[in-house]
Amino acid sequence: MRKTKLALTALAVTTGAAILLTGCSTVEDALHKEKRSTYENLTAFDDDSGIDATWLPEDASGIEIIRSTQADDAAIALESSADLSSELCAPVERQSAPAYQPGPEVDVFKISDAFACGDWTVVETGYGWLGWSPAHPDEKAQSPS
Repeated sequence: MRKTKLALTALAVTTGAAILLTGCSTVEDALHKEKRSTYENLTAFDDDSGIDATWLPEDASGIEIIRSTQADDAAIALESSADLSSELCAPVERQSAPAYQPGPEVDVFKISDAFACGDWTVVETGYGWLGWSPAHPDEKAQSPS
C-alpha cells in the first residue's frame, strides 16, 4: 500500500513538473484547440509565423495571432497607421466574421465595410487592422490577390 501511494505521488509530481516545464500555453493550446502567437513587427512575423498574410502593412507592429490547431481558421490583430495595398485588397461589404478575437475586442458585427485580401477579410479598427481567414467566398471573389 505504501509503495502504491509513493508511486502515485511520484506520478503526480512528475506530471505537474512536465506541465510547468512545457508551459501553460501548451496545455491551453491543446485544450482550446488554438495557438496564440505574438510578433513585435512584420519582419518577426514573416520570419517565424508560417502564415501567408501578404496584406499586412509594412509598419505593422504588436501583431497578435490566434489560429486553429485543427483547421485553417486564423485571426490577426495588429497596430498600424498605414492603408492596405490596393494591389492586394479591395473594399467589400463584410459577410464573414472571425472565429477568434485577438487584440483589443472589436465588435465586427457593427462594422459593414471590410477589405477582401485574398483568403483574408480585413477591417479597420481604432488601433490598426483585424483580419481573419478564411474569407467568405463572395468576399474572396472580389479580392485582387
